[in-house]
Amino acid sequence: MCSSDLGVLALLALRAVRHTPLFSIAALSFVPPHLADVLDRYRASFTRVFDLLQSQLAALFLAASTVCMLAAALVLHKEHPFTMEVPRNQYPLWAIHFIKENKLRGNALMFFDWGEECLWALPDVSPSVDGRMDTCYSYPLLQEHWKFYRGEAVNTNILDIDRADFALLPVNLPAGPALKARGWKPVYIDDLAVILVHDTNRFPHLEGDLPFQEPAATI
Repeated sequence: MCSSDLGVLALLALRAVRHTPLFSIAALSFVPPHLADVLDRYRASFTRVFDLLQSQLAALFLAASTVCMLAAALVLHKEHPFTMEVPRNQYPLWAIHFIKENKLRGNALMFFDWGEECLWALPDVSPSVDGRMDTCYSYPLLQEHWKFYRGEAVNTNILDIDRADFALLPVNLPAGPALKARGWKPVYIDDLAVILVHDTNRFPHLEGDLPFQEPAATI
């Protein structure tokens, strides 16, 4: 990688925060030569440190630390050791499971914080917004989403609510009752999320009368 590539990544990082980690990783590739030069200049000052690192005690400490970190990565706050998991109290995992089981697909009015989880877990669903923000969505569209979440009227030329097939929203947002007042049907609810469907006839797997259920005790 040359300095011009790093400059491009720096501009992208200034453009969108989501590019900052990539810029940081690329910038690290320029560190080793300078770090080696510093160590050469001050080698005498680091003699005791080098001797300590070469001792058996240091080796045992590093081995124990490695084992502890590996164990923590596999079992700490996780249900399954070899998976990447998200906290159930922050992301609508049960609601996403319901969407998969009942084959809901199409355009979804999505809560901003859950958009990228939707992209990952629901390939047949197109979220109205996600964490990529202005990288993929216009500022007017983002602003209309904030109004929609508050239950306010939106500019349908920018955010056409009726083009959506269903909505996945936090249960405590005013947007949920606002959609229900427009005739949308709630088909799932728990302590965290609610799913409302614009037209149940679009989803044949949603059979029978689906009442607005009481929230579950826990997720």
